[in-house]
Amino acid sequence: MNRNYSKALLLGGLLAATVTPAMAGDWVIDCVDPASTTSPYSNDYGTDFAINDLFFAIVGVTGTVNFSKYCFPPNGVTLPVAGRIGFSIGYTGSQQDNLAGTPVDDLMGLTFGAQTGVSGNFSIAKLRYSTTDIGKDGTAGQYFGQNPITLAYVGASDRYFVAASTNNSVYMHMRCDIIGDAAKITWQLQNQTAAALNVGLWFGQWVIFNGPTGPHAASWINTPGIKPLSYVRTNPATGIVESQYTDQRFVHNALQNQTPSQLEMPPYVNFGHDQSNAYGLQVVLQPNAQIPDQTACDSIDIGTNAFLLGSMTASDGSMPDVVLPDFEEQSGSNAYIQKWETAPVAPFTGKDAGGLDTRTITAYYRSTWSTSDYAQPYEVVLDAPPVVGTVSGSPQTFSNAPFTLFVDIDNTLGFSTVYQEVPLQDVMVTVKLPQGMSDANNPSSQTMTKFIPRINPVTIAKTQFKIAVDPTLFGNQQYTVTISPNPGVTKVITGTIVVASQPFLQINSTANLVTAPWQFADSTWNTIIGANSGLVLDQDYQVFGWDAVAQSYVLQTGPQRGFGSFVISNTQANYVPLGGSPQQVQDIQSGAPQILVHPGWNLIANPYNYAIPIGQIVGVPESDNQRSYTWQQLVNQNVVSGFLAYWDSTIAGYRYTTSFTDLIQPNTGYWLFVQSGQDVVISYPPVFTSFIPGLPELGAGNTPKKKDNMSMALAKPLWNLQMVVRGNNVIDSTSTIGQTTTAAIAKTLTVYKAPAAPTKNTISAFVYQPNGKRSMNLARALSPMGVTTQTWDWQVYTSAAGPVTVTWPSMSTVPNNVTVRLIDTATGQQRNLRQSPNFTFVGKAHNTRNFQIVVTTGAQLPVISSVTALSAGSLNAKYVLSVNATSTVTVKQGSQVIATLVSNRDDNAGTSTATWNLLDAANRPVKSGTYQLVVTSTPSGGAVDTKSVSFVVKR
Repeated sequence: MNRNYSKALLLGGLLAATVTPAMAGDWVIDCVDPASTTSPYSNDYGTDFAINDLFFAIVGVTGTVNFSKYCFPPNGVTLPVAGRIGFSIGYTGSQQDNLAGTPVDDLMGLTFGAQTGVSGNFSIAKLRYSTTDIGKDGTAGQYFGQNPITLAYVGASDRYFVAASTNNSVYMHMRCDIIGDAAKITWQLQNQTAAALNVGLWFGQWVIFNGPTGPHAASWINTPGIKPLSYVRTNPATGIVESQYTDQRFVHNALQNQTPSQLEMPPYVNFGHDQSNAYGLQVVLQPNAQIPDQTACDSIDIGTNAFLLGSMTASDGSMPDVVLPDFEEQSGSNAYIQKWETAPVAPFTGKDAGGLDTRTITAYYRSTWSTSDYAQPYEVVLDAPPVVGTVSGSPQTFSNAPFTLFVDIDNTLGFSTVYQEVPLQDVMVTVKLPQGMSDANNPSSQTMTKFIPRINPVTIAKTQFKIAVDPTLFGNQQYTVTISPNPGVTKVITGTIVVASQPFLQINSTANLVTAPWQFADSTWNTIIGANSGLVLDQDYQVFGWDAVAQSYVLQTGPQRGFGSFVISNTQANYVPLGGSPQQVQDIQSGAPQILVHPGWNLIANPYNYAIPIGQIVGVPESDNQRSYTWQQLVNQNVVSGFLAYWDSTIAGYRYTTSFTDLIQPNTGYWLFVQSGQDVVISYPPVFTSFIPGLPELGAGNTPKKKDNMSMALAKPLWNLQMVVRGNNVIDSTSTIGQTTTAAIAKTLTVYKAPAAPTKNTISAFVYQPNGKRSMNLARALSPMGVTTQTWDWQVYTSAAGPVTVTWPSMSTVPNNVTVRLIDTATGQQRNLRQSPNFTFVGKAHNTRNFQIVVTTGAQLPVISSVTALSAGSLNAKYVLSVNATSTVTVKQGSQVIATLVSNRDDNAGTSTATWNLLDAANRPVKSGTYQLVVTSTPSGGAVDTKSVSFVVKR
């Protein structure tokens, strides 16, 4: 402990050099007064900790620390440290801030007291227990460290420390590994009583930063899929811009109209410094492919430190967990509580009980900027700029490109056991870049490879790649990094970089559905497109806007911000640099001007050069203009369709968005269908992307809505049959029919067919749905599953004469009890779509061919017709399938699987067989007794079917 205490003082000394006199009267190194002649630490003060270049964690073992009157007036406060856990960034953190010339996260403390003595109620791990209820909060128990820490050491192997104590008759053993840019904390909770006990854990911390830029609140708090929880406002009394946020509770299967309100559980929560410098702490909540051993949290509360954790001048571990959804707290009071609710734990015996007598909870706490893989035997951290942005005032320039990608490889856990250390040698690191990115030293290459000769155990090695970005590139761009060491497994990690658009438009010799999200000195298309391309308006191209009142195309002389335009060109101009002196818009942080959309089709567009999620759009229907609605609410109330259509020039046809989290890309136009009979005001959100370079820290007016900003996932059809039409060198693959559970969901999932592009050669297929004066063309039509026969009027429009072929490539996904027939009403020809692969007809110019698609749903056929089992020295199993299916065959005794005979085998319709040698999974002869043969089969697109039969084994 003395060794670690010395290191703690050294770390504090490193940070002391960054403190300015202006800070001294407010906040000095976590409020420990450097001017005091008395040590703030008690004589028995001791900690354990571990650190590398990227991350740091500490746990208090014994003693107290005194925090000065500067932070806790009038006399300061002395608090115990035992059992309290704190996090900081390691020695260097991300290299991206260093490249920008303003280090932000180097040695940055992430939780209060982490660098000088995390203590009191600043950080609490608290037991929850119950003798009856499972999966509940349980009774509040003692916190970790409330009783003495009885075991504490730093591991000789790896890079970890351990602390343990007994609280409420539960032995709490905590191991913290620092791997890559993360702290992996593993809790083992052992029941020391003689009876079964349901045991859970709550873990909470006060999040506040202290680093090279001085003390700073976590003023940028965000989770995927919603607007940031943090927001900015100007205090009307003082005129001072303040960073504040409202509390929020996240749970699984969130319930509406709860108090406090609930939102659906995200995969993680980021606590960031500010929008441009969103460095900070990520609290991981759900497992994923890179963090498979994370124990899923049941919920997380984000709010005010004193209300969640208890008094900041006490050490009672009270955790009142008070969430006030509309409470504006003081800057710097951000906190969270993670919850793993109660689960059964048998009395601990010290013997192998298959984990039943120990509950293990694994949790990761990491940096916000990386893409990482923490699986053994080594860890990989990708350090690239999350965003490549444009320069305000010079939008033809990227602010941080070419950029440097750093790849950190940490040889810890797998090959770092003491006396068994193995270095990684000849480590090959290969980067594969997307189109539009290249090796800055070799523009023709999109693959880059470097070698690291040796990475010693418990050591991080780094290599770097200089990458150029084409000025015409924009959107979310994915790259891969492959690490091949000797020894060890090969890892492939995919990273994503958000690229802002520069003022270019891609003009192909076809239809181009675009927008120009810039401010122009001359805002005519003749100048914007023609000035730098040589293209002549009305000779080489025309631009069409959309009159949403008349529901028709109109020639357009200049772009409208927030709306899309069709550029129809007869020349392949590729990427055209825009004229008219384009400049980046100035309302990225405050929000673009509202637009008005009308009943029927509207051609809208992203008003920024950064992508924004669809689900963040807010609207006010004219029919209910006394409140605003989220995008999901507008969709659920059938005010707008939940699916936007955009043009893909590579297929000369439309594609559709699929979820509320899809991004509306810059430079791209989108069709929006307004279902209501009245206008809707659409309010675009500010751009809430983290790490956009150059934004002011507290941009005035950047005010996310509070608890009404969550977008849940859309439901999905039970099955969806794609009807593809090809003709005249064009294709339409967006027409589908299918089924879902209810009529209400069918209506919500309906996709409207976007108007045909204003080109000479086009083909379009759709379901025609008469509705008086507002008849609809549908790209996706669904019926409820209870409808036994549904007839759709399906039409194919061709602008030019010639042969047309209709195919249905996804027929195998339709359940086996559903029959689909295509009827050509002009000729009376029919096709059973299961028995025929296509249908061909000759289309006429500017003509619509009429068909009927008849869907008949019968009783669900049993997939497994029969199962037999004959046992005589061995088992001969036989089962008969009515359709092709994937089968698994097991032998069970009660609920225990004794042997697996067939695993996910593709079986044809008819009789299939399997045999069993009467040995269990460990190749031991089974005992005499009654067993069950269980057959589970799943047809493509159909429901699983399970049948079993009992048989006797005699020895």
